[in-house]
Amino acid sequence: MPLIILVEDDAGLRKNLSFLLQEEGFQVVSFPTAEEAEEKLREISPDLVITDLRLPGISGLEFVSHLKEKAPRVPVIIITAYATLSSAVEAIRLGARDYLIKPFHPEKVILSLKRILELEELKEENRWLKEELSRRDKFEEMIGKSAAMQNVYNLIEKIAPSGVPVLIVGESGTGKELVARAIHKRSTRKEGKFVPVNCGAIPETLIESELFGHEKGAFTGATEKKKGLLEISHGGTLFLDEVGDLPLSVQMKLLRFLQEREFVRVGGTSHIKVDTRIISATNKNLEEEIEKGNFRKDLYYRIQAVILPLPPPLKERKEDIPILVEHFLGKYKNEGVEKKKKRFSSEAMKLLTAYSWPGNVRELENVVRGCIALSEGALIDVDSLPPRLRKSRGQKNALLGSWAEMQKEFAERYIREILKEAGGNVSKASRMAGISRRHFYEKMKEYNIDPGEVRSSRGED
Repeated sequence: MPLIILVEDDAGLRKNLSFLLQEEGFQVVSFPTAEEAEEKLREISPDLVITDLRLPGISGLEFVSHLKEKAPRVPVIIITAYATLSSAVEAIRLGARDYLIKPFHPEKVILSLKRILELEELKEENRWLKEELSRRDKFEEMIGKSAAMQNVYNLIEKIAPSGVPVLIVGESGTGKELVARAIHKRSTRKEGKFVPVNCGAIPETLIESELFGHEKGAFTGATEKKKGLLEISHGGTLFLDEVGDLPLSVQMKLLRFLQEREFVRVGGTSHIKVDTRIISATNKNLEEEIEKGNFRKDLYYRIQAVILPLPPPLKERKEDIPILVEHFLGKYKNEGVEKKKKRFSSEAMKLLTAYSWPGNVRELENVVRGCIALSEGALIDVDSLPPRLRKSRGQKNALLGSWAEMQKEFAERYIREILKEAGGNVSKASRMAGISRRHFYEKMKEYNIDPGEVRSSRGED
């Protein structure tokens, strides 16, 4: 239900317009003065503002000017009984979407409002599509600004073109397949197929046939010849997820392929040459598995020309949580009743950030998706969160974090505020902070702060 702010000093017109808009399914908050509306705007984010031009105190044009400084994307309709060319020009310059002259038929306001909101929805959809295309072009759906994530991006760019076997190491749910896809997309094999296989999800009796294929009559049920995933990935990339779960017999056959670049199908005699890149992934310590006799040492050295460790668990890079939440809110917005992007309340976001996320990014994605489906309205509050997250509600430790975390949060906020005050000038900001320019730069790097970004956002605060 779109939220409309109406500012009109004529009590009768204000009441009639409010009633009409509510009848059309809009939520309306009305005020007789711009000052009262500005006070309320500190608490709410409207979808559209309707304001009279002449108001007691701050004028409608001044109100629009203030509004555009704080919320430049909120559309505005101006209504007036004192239309002049100069006021119309100024209203358009300030970004007003329509200029209606009193007296007008109430239906005219409704038509204008609906047209503007439909256009805004299309713009939001286009913005989202552009962001998605940009993300896909960069690093698939890998989201994060932390230093650990930046390191992963850099490693992908370095190793993608080389064609060497890569072993991706990380906990479940940290996005190992996304990394493998990003490597494939940036390699010379990007026109070939990317073929993923979860080695732990296929029964031991079938995994050899799945990887290498089989001839007709090779075993009971083999009624026809079948190509294996290795052969299907010819010219592209084969991704062996959870490679540590491969049976030893299949490990031996995979090793032989990596050495000779050819293999024999199950039940066959012909040697089949295949040109494919092997990318493996595991959440196990393969060196420990070697000691236990569960994994071949020679295969281990063959699949890890480069080891790519994924970032630490989500609980150790909490600065990425709000970015990931925003991404998932956009990704699944059409699954909500309103088919519109929602947002989490500040308290709900605190709980999301405080939670330990044992299932990492995958668990966070599922929680956000569930909240979108279960919540009513544009705001997702604490009550929509799963019980395991709500347990920490009201617990100071869960919301505030450790002493070290709070120090870090304060330091980052301080650096950003000093930079903002200095207009993005690092030399000036370091003098204001009373530390050396070099030390200030080190802090900026630690908190991943871009002075240009701070400078550009200065006017929006």
